[in-house]
Amino acid sequence: MWQNPNKVVLLIHYSYYPCVFVLKPGQLLHINKGRLHAFRKMSRSPLEANDCHSAIRTNVIDECAITKDIVCTSVAWDWMYLGKTREGIQEEVAQTLDSVKLAIGNGSKSLAIPQLSIIETAKVHLAKYQVAVRRDGKFREVTANDVMCILGLSNFTLVDVQKKQLSLNILKGIYPGLVQILDEQIGAIRTKIGKQVTLQENPDSYHAISTGE
Repeated sequence: MWQNPNKVVLLIHYSYYPCVFVLKPGQLLHINKGRLHAFRKMSRSPLEANDCHSAIRTNVIDECAITKDIVCTSVAWDWMYLGKTREGIQEEVAQTLDSVKLAIGNGSKSLAIPQLSIIETAKVHLAKYQVAVRRDGKFREVTANDVMCILGLSNFTLVDVQKKQLSLNILKGIYPGLVQILDEQIGAIRTKIGKQVTLQENPDSYHAISTGE
């Protein structure tokens, strides 16, 4: 249930600064990471008179001569953001996994699939890097010679090196979180010995693994 205009104004008294608006055709809105927000797709469907978007939607429909529903696209970049440095990536992943624990502890579901997404991210960047070299339990830094050997090229550019370094940096950043995910999933499987364990093909919440009798 969307708030009425009076309640939106009341938020100011609680140190919130709400913005209520409707995007017109062709307009784009960027929402900064971490910004509280709620949205719904624009349509010609009438709203209740006390809905905070009611008058605004009517004005937009009339002003832009909208005669039928149009396609509205939203891209959730906040789910895709990892960071750039190894430390920053580790912090992002740790924060995400903390949210997973909170959600599971409170019996809540999410639109995101963070655990499986982190695993898939590892697969993608391992493929990009092609060869993930580990010595003494740590990834070593990639060098220009590594890139030349990996790619089997006699000529390479700085861009090639930077791309390989980026993938390696991401892998190093998500590594602690990835280990945590795998340890938790393996532990869950071990505690369910004797019960059926299946991988969900299309998980709709945090868990990619389900257990049952």
